[in-house]
Parts: sequence; structure tokens; C-alpha cells
Amino acid sequence: MSGDFIAPIQVVHLFVVDSDFHIEDSPSDNMELKVDVSYQDVHLSKKGNDARASLKMCVIGSLLDRDEGAQEKMHAGVTVSISVSAQMPMNSPDDEARHYLL
Repeated sequence: MSGDFIAPIQVVHLFVVDSDFHIEDSPSDNMELKVDVSYQDVHLSKKGNDARASLKMCVIGSLLDRDEGAQEKMHAGVTVSISVSAQMPMNSPDDEARHYLL
């Protein structure tokens, strides 16, 4: 980034598109957390110093049993459709807006 700045990011809209949750009946004392975040359908627009991003964000988390060959004991996932905006410094490049909003 060309310079440090702090600008509030406004959530324009947020919708839960899909979610799931599953837990096994035999917990373990030696669990490992695995988290994966991915983005789909990313659209970035910038007009003047107003930057907006609209996308689908998928977050998946699971707990793996370290003692039983990384067997999955719990799984949760959510997909949300989100649109955010922020006021960027004047003449900031599009890459800077993308980095800041995503």
C-alpha cells in the first residue's frame, strides 16, 4: 500500500446463503482445529474515493481427532453473500482498494 490509513468498512448487506453443522457422538481429548475461507463471485467497483466489494464468502471449520488419523469429529460451514464499502484515499489504485476490502 502506498500509505497507512484507517477507514471504517460499512456492511451494505449480509445474507446467509447456506449453513451446515455436524458433530460425531464420540468426542476426543486431542483435537485440532482446521479452518478454510474462500471467496466466490468477487466484484469490486471504485468511483472516486468510494470503493465497494460484493462477494460470496465460504467459511468451513472442523475439529480433527489427532489420535485417530485425523478423523473429523465436528464440521460446520456457512456461505454468506456480503457487500461492503469504504472511503479510500483520493487517487488510490484499484489494487489497494481490493487489498483493503478483502
